[in-house]
Amino acid sequence: MGEKKKESWFSKYSFEILVFIIGIVISIIGGYFVELEIGIIILIMTIFVDIIKLSIKFALEEFKEDILQSLSGFLKQNNFGIEECYLKISDVWKEEAKSKINDFRYELEKMANGNKTLFDIGGLNYQAKLISNTKKELLAIHLGLNEKTMVRWDLERTDTDFYKQIVEASQSIPADVIKKRIFVLDDDCISKNFDLKQKLDRILKDQKNKLGFTVKIIYKSTLQKNDFPFPEDLIISDQMEVITFNLRGVKQEINVSINPAEVDKKLRDFKKYWEFAKDYNG
Repeated sequence: MGEKKKESWFSKYSFEILVFIIGIVISIIGGYFVELEIGIIILIMTIFVDIIKLSIKFALEEFKEDILQSLSGFLKQNNFGIEECYLKISDVWKEEAKSKINDFRYELEKMANGNKTLFDIGGLNYQAKLISNTKKELLAIHLGLNEKTMVRWDLERTDTDFYKQIVEASQSIPADVIKKRIFVLDDDCISKNFDLKQKLDRILKDQKNKLGFTVKIIYKSTLQKNDFPFPEDLIISDQMEVITFNLRGVKQEINVSINPAEVDKKLRDFKKYWEFAKDYNG
């Protein structure tokens, strides 16, 4: 009971038998009604097709075990041994392990669609590398909506808040690369702080004179007055890769995309804000 029924010889080779019978019938008809030579050619071709088909079938049967073992090995190798490891995990930790596997699968699916997420130092290193490797055009929007973020581009800072590597990466960009940066600023905050206003003016001049960016400004009040949504903090490199920034508690989340549709959308967003912004002529 439960034993697999053995396949009969006739059902196993039914296709080849059918082809052979049809070939004989056609060759007889061709030889009788047209020419004998045509009938012989059809018969030879039929036999030849059957021989090839049978040879392939015999070869597959002979090496079936080897093929299955190779396929099994390939699947294990490309599964990083995850399934094998999961089976060894204690039942107490099975749910946690399953959750980690699902997170890993989610990240891989994101990467397959041209997106990935990085955090903190890993994201900063990636950002610096992307900036340094830009060959044709770097577009950026910097949200400076409080005093801390407004002075983040201060090249005279000595603390570690700004991440020196980003400044150095920006300085390493070749002179012939097109560089544009929009600063979104809180004009109400600036108007109440004369020292901040002076410092900000120096920062914007440094962007032009030391880093070689064409700079434009958008004030918070102007966005609100025109019912214009706030832009994202972003970088677009060579119209091929985009980075956007978010804060998740104390962590900085950096979203990277090489998905053409996503990059195209961010390029259109940048163009819209670039046209809306006003030139900085300091």
